[in-house]
Amino acid sequence: MPSDKHYVCPVCGYKRLTEPPRDSHGCASFEICPSCGTEFGNDDFTKNADELRLAWLRSGAPWWSKAIKPPKNWNPVMQLRESGMLEAVVPARQSPDRGNAAKPGSEVFLFSV
Repeated sequence: MPSDKHYVCPVCGYKRLTEPPRDSHGCASFEICPSCGTEFGNDDFTKNADELRLAWLRSGAPWWSKAIKPPKNWNPVMQLRESGMLEAVVPARQSPDRGNAAKPGSEVFLFSV
């Protein structure tokens, strides 16, 4: 029977999973997050949520699902911030001691722990 209750993805902060990623016994749901594409019980078997999150961000944080459309005005950075998984996003700046400039549009992500 469908439930109105939703769960949060521990990788990307998506707030509309239909099942908890793991139950009270630690058993995985094997649900796939439509936002980041993490399959609980598979992808998180060898990597933790922080490692999966970093990989998702490094890939550009794309919306993963082709079948489920992203929420209106979806923004992966705001999703992470609203879930408490991201403290701030700040532009990368030139390193004064090394003299190398960051690429335009580069960002540094500060994660909450």
